[in-house]
Amino acid sequence: MLVATSVAENIQKEAEKLMEMIQHFGELLDLWKMFQDKWVFLHQVFYEMELEARKPNSQL
Repeated sequence: MLVATSVAENIQKEAEKLMEMIQHFGELLDLWKMFQDKWVFLHQVFYEMELEARKPNSQL
């Protein structure tokens, strides 16, 4: 009976570690999505600035 309890405790500890890793991975994915959203916005801004700079009568 003690062996079964020890095995169950080990499995529970391992499951808790995996859950924590999955939660951290989810947080990382959320941060990555925020970064990507901001990059899409900045890319458009940079593109528009480049187009403006290429105009013959451009004044920045």
